[in-house]
Amino acid sequence: MSLRKWEHACNAVSSGDVLQDPSCVSFSQDVEEARSPFSDILEKLFIQPDLVNSEDVPSKAWLESEKKDIFTAPVPHTGSLTMMKRAEIANWLQLKINQRKKHSKDWVGLLLNAHAQTLYIASNLKADPKFQNITERTLIQRAWIVQFSGTAPHWDHVDVDAQCLDHLEEEMFEQYECASRAGNYQWGLDAGDHQDR
Repeated sequence: MSLRKWEHACNAVSSGDVLQDPSCVSFSQDVEEARSPFSDILEKLFIQPDLVNSEDVPSKAWLESEKKDIFTAPVPHTGSLTMMKRAEIANWLQLKINQRKKHSKDWVGLLLNAHAQTLYIASNLKADPKFQNITERTLIQRAWIVQFSGTAPHWDHVDVDAQCLDHLEEEMFEQYECASRAGNYQWGLDAGDHQDR
């Protein structure tokens, strides 16, 4: 019996892994274009968020209205952005604003990241003709409403291949009492480990 080589389900990259290490997903041109004009305010949010006007950063205003710490409180609202788009935005922040990979924990899921997502949504709204004649501040406020009220697609976090591989590995390698000695200990006895052969 030859099973060839496969990636173990426990080693597969999950959505949480992608968001914790955004460098594994490169950002697209639309992410660059949406964020570049706002590099200054994003840098201020990274260094001293308390000095940034809350009227310009709706997620900061939301944190303040909820009486949460703007430095450490997570902003859970991501609108309908997919996990991969959020990772692209985080990668842009890491490369352009943070530039210190070890410290991404200082902003992933926090105010800086939330506002960068708001700016991306605002750039998408700006493409709609009904939003072209409004001020930038109003556009960002509307984008925050979309971000605050939207929900990420449920299919975005499902990796069917990883789930199937996880179930296969469980059936093949877990030791079940009902399988008795032959089922529990047969693997590897007849011809050794079958992976990579």
